[in-house]
Amino acid sequence: MILFVSFWTVSILYRSRFWWQGEGVLPIVIFVLSGFGYTVWSEWYNTQIAKTWEYAEAMPTVLEIGVSPLLQWLVIPPLILFQLKRNTTRRNV
Repeated sequence: MILFVSFWTVSILYRSRFWWQGEGVLPIVIFVLSGFGYTVWSEWYNTQIAKTWEYAEAMPTVLEIGVSPLLQWLVIPPLILFQLKRNTTRRNV
């Protein structure tokens, strides 16, 4: 859901759902940071304020936020966009 909202946020800002095809890096940064920002807030809120869950002892944390959800947003979305762009470019050749 976070990915979906982040994608459409950038689509609205750039008035195109094909913003990832452009040459600029700013839409990609906005996409990743919007999802990352929400993830940071959500993890912090749910573990520190609402206490709806807690991390296992084995979960490494940074500033009391689990490393796994942070890395999911810093690694997976850019890889998805890279693959999307690569496949689209190959198909247009």
